[in-house]
Amino acid sequence: MFADRRVHWLRARAQLMRWQEEVTLIGYEMQWTVRYFLFMSRKWVMPPTGGSPGAIAYGRRKQAVWEEQMKKADHIFRTSNPAYQSLL
Repeated sequence: MFADRRVHWLRARAQLMRWQEEVTLIGYEMQWTVRYFLFMSRKWVMPPTGGSPGAIAYGRRKQAVWEEQMKKADHIFRTSNPAYQSLL
């Protein structure tokens, strides 16, 4: 009977540790997501002297799309996770 309690305690402890690790990883994944969107928005910044007007407009549109994704993700993460540290 004592061995059953010990096994139950060890399983409960292992499950707690897995959940704590998951919470840590989710926090990192939130920051990685926002950083990736930021990276992609900066990737579409065109040099002022390069490209046709159409290419420049296309690059600006792509940059705006990634920035919007970044802002939305940051807002959702801030409201859903009080421990989340905003990068913006």
